[in-house]
Amino acid sequence: MPITRIAVRPIAFSGNNDMLTAGRRLLARLVD
Repeated sequence: MPITRIAVRPIAFSGNNDMLTAGRRLLARLVD
């Protein structure tokens, strides 16, 4: 599951891929 990597990685990918941002947001919601 690459989602975990995205959550750990900085926001460097966010600016490049909007999909990664959505995945991180979803993960953050699950954790919160």
